[in-house]
Amino acid sequence: LGRIHTIEEFLENYHAVRQAGFENVNVDLMFALPGQSMAQWQETVRQIAALKPEHISAYSLIIEEGTPFWNRFGEGACACDYTGPALPDEDTENKIYRFTRKFLQEQGFERYEISNYAKPGYECRHNLGYWERREYLGLGLGASSLIAEHRFCNTDKMDVYIRLNKTVDPDGKKEESKKAVWEKAEEVSVL
Repeated sequence: LGRIHTIEEFLENYHAVRQAGFENVNVDLMFALPGQSMAQWQETVRQIAALKPEHISAYSLIIEEGTPFWNRFGEGACACDYTGPALPDEDTENKIYRFTRKFLQEQGFERYEISNYAKPGYECRHNLGYWERREYLGLGLGASSLIAEHRFCNTDKMDVYIRLNKTVDPDGKKEESKKAVWEKAEEVSVL
């Protein structure tokens, strides 16, 4: 997948956050990877469950257009250009998902979203907030927000983001709207 960390580094960091006193830890997992077998996935899930995190997210790989994976596996990709392991077929992916759900339930995790499992009381408030349309403020490049039933996001282009945050409309409308958003954001952060 091109991740910049190894399983050994993950384990070292997991134990470090536990030793630092974190009592609520989430682990993200991804399945339906090229060459991944059911046995490999089962070993991964067992190893992670043995760590006893409070929350596990288990996502199926989705091939997004414009990514290196799309170029290898997406619609229109030339199979002759790729010689690596194949993606699991749909039946195997379905079996992996069903195994994950059953196994994590047996370990005391409750599935509360399609890909999210938590020990009772440890459901991710951030995730639940999307379903319940709770307000949130996203800060920074490409960040999304929902304030006063208005969903908006910042540009994902750095030069535009910098320019917009350094300028003020001559008629003051931008400053007015920014002020209203910040006032509402302060209310949300207090809640």
